[in-house]
Amino acid sequence: MHDGHPTACVGDAAFAYVDAFRAHVNVGFFHGAALDDPAGLLEGTGKRMRHVKPSLGPAGQRRGPERAHSPRPMTTSGGA
Repeated sequence: MHDGHPTACVGDAAFAYVDAFRAHVNVGFFHGAALDDPAGLLEGTGKRMRHVKPSLGPAGQRRGPERAHSPRPMTTSGGA
């Protein structure tokens, strides 16, 4: 955890975080400005940090340019 958000680390170095909102989540990268982004998915204008915002529309349908590049939504199977 870093600043109250789940954070992914390699050793002691934090490299990514997740921040959840009502309509979307941000998956952020602490040094995202240094990442190659040929698809133009990273957002942000700061010196170091960038994030992607995989928004979901009705019934889990993705909106915007991230649709072709982001992971598929998870599904659950009902059981009884």
